[in-house]
Amino acid sequence: MPDICFATLGCKVNQVDTAWLAESFAAGGWRVVAWPGPADACVINTCAVTARADRQSRQMVKRARRLNPRARVVVAGCGPLLAGATPFAEADLVVGNLEKDELLRLLAAIAPDRPRARIGDMAESRVVQAGGGYERQGRTRAFLKVQDGCPAACTYCIVPRVRGPSRSVPFEVAVAAARRLAELDHREIVLTGIHLGMYGRDLTPPGSLASLGAAILAETPLPRLRLSSIEPNEATPPLIDLLAANDRFCRHLHLPLQSGSDRILRAMNRPYDVAYYERAAGELRARLPDLTLGADVIVGFPGEDAAAFAETLATLERLRLPHLHVFPYSDRPGAPATRLPGKIARGEALARAATVRELGRRHRLEHLRRQVGGRLRVLIERVDGERGFGLSRNYLPVRVAGAAAVGVEVVAEISAVEEDEPALLGRALEHEDSLAGGFHRR
Repeated sequence: MPDICFATLGCKVNQVDTAWLAESFAAGGWRVVAWPGPADACVINTCAVTARADRQSRQMVKRARRLNPRARVVVAGCGPLLAGATPFAEADLVVGNLEKDELLRLLAAIAPDRPRARIGDMAESRVVQAGGGYERQGRTRAFLKVQDGCPAACTYCIVPRVRGPSRSVPFEVAVAAARRLAELDHREIVLTGIHLGMYGRDLTPPGSLASLGAAILAETPLPRLRLSSIEPNEATPPLIDLLAANDRFCRHLHLPLQSGSDRILRAMNRPYDVAYYERAAGELRARLPDLTLGADVIVGFPGEDAAAFAETLATLERLRLPHLHVFPYSDRPGAPATRLPGKIARGEALARAATVRELGRRHRLEHLRRQVGGRLRVLIERVDGERGFGLSRNYLPVRVAGAAAVGVEVVAEISAVEEDEPALLGRALEHEDSLAGGFHRR
């Protein structure tokens, strides 16, 4: 039985793709071993969304070849779609995203002395690769891919080029996949996609993320359903109503902001302004008081002078978002923003990113402190002695004294904030007697 190992860079969708590939190879007679081997084949599922991801992808290829000199090295994913096969000359096979579902056959057909490249045009893609694919994390959480591709035209982004147009997993396939994951005793499913809020618009008849969520909640006993990320204008009234009506739908939304300056948002070609975002955030918090909101923020975008950056800081002070993903801007080949004037020095962009991260940390601590004295349902992901660690339904890290085993959801009374992490500290009051059971007093 040959051995194969996988390395994954980039987004959660890439990680789901890799998990699906690993299961496919295991079913095809391969033994999946931990990266970096030793193995008979090494697959690097690349990312191209940032210049750093480009470098890491190339480094992974070199490392795989160095540590496994006799292995077949495969490069897959977004990197080749942006840069072609040339930067990955040390690989035996280079493929894009369209070819991932053919990888088992393509790898078997490689001639030892004839490296191959097969990179399809994502603009021609009309199906979701690995439809209904998922990544499982023990008994606790599974990420279910229900959508791929993006129709947006953000000027900083090359994702539409490397992922193609928006495509949705058929409604029945997505619900059936969720049902299988629930039957495997997963306690939480996270719906994920490249542009998740577009789910269903390309189906016949059209569907929506709200209708998919409602069906999963109605047709499975799943305790927790979560969304990965949606655009601010995709937090639709039906979706908010579903969140408000069903506490199994986790009170956590990640709404990319990208900038707190209207001028920069226009230059980015984002479909909203700051006032729209603030209004949406306010309405969500009014309907869902226990909601945790997160956002992406890009700093150092071309033209972001000191005044524009100050506007972003002021916006974030008003929003007080407790969860931020902060990125210093980097040019991507072919993205329209590369042609914009007013480039920001890399050192300045990194300094601005550090400032925003510190601001986000302060707001996160404020949000955590507001939980003290309350009770949260926490899904235990690991146990160390008498203390467990997990995430609450509103996506806050909690260390729980007296927690049960991994995969059990407990009701924890929150007593303090551990500020170094930062995380919440609590004590288990209730636990589930079994993965299928209800809550009982201890």
